[in-house]
Amino acid sequence: MQKEYQIAGKNGSRELAKFLAANGQVILLMVKFIEECKIAADDLLEVLVRSRSLLQP
Repeated sequence: MQKEYQIAGKNGSRELAKFLAANGQVILLMVKFIEECKIAADDLLEVLVRSRSLLQP
């Protein structure tokens, strides 16, 4: 499967910098939320694996 991507030039980099400066706090909250979801999913998988091993003779 071929991946599509774009390389940003100087203008694109400036636009990205402006966006991040204006929305940095929102992006930070989103990243923290994603990290918390990953931790919760890891914890759930760990519990499922343990419970499965307890149920098998």
